[in-house]
Parts: sequence; structure tokens; C-alpha cells
Amino acid sequence: LARRGAYAEARALLEPLIARHPGDVEALQLLGVVTLQQGRPDLAEVELRRALALNPAHAIANSNLGLVLS
Repeated sequence: LARRGAYAEARALLEPLIARHPGDVEALQLLGVVTLQQGRPDLAEVELRRALALNPAHAIANSNLGLVLS
């Protein structure tokens, strides 16, 4: 969905998934990407940092955080 630009739909799927599985690093980092694409870098940073708190070595989340901070 996110790849097609359906960010609201992607968010609608990811948020309940994360509520059920708060330790899902991949879902958190995807939500960060969706949030960034929706023009909310402040919230994207929070979501990506949550993912990285769970797995500091997650390369994609680190890369996406770099995009947010640049």
C-alpha cells in the first residue's frame, strides 16, 4: 500500500498491528516511512526511534531516520 501511495490505508493497517504487537520493529519502521510520506517528519522520527530502541542495528530504520533528520 505504501509503495502505491496509499498512505492512509497503510497507516490504518499498521496502527492496529502495532497495538497488538508493540515489539514489531518492521511495522514500526514502516509506520515511520508512511508518516514521513504524509509530511509529518516529527512523528516519523518518534516512530523510527521506537523501532530502533527495540533493534538498534536495524539498517533500514537507521537509514530512514537519517532521511528524517536530514
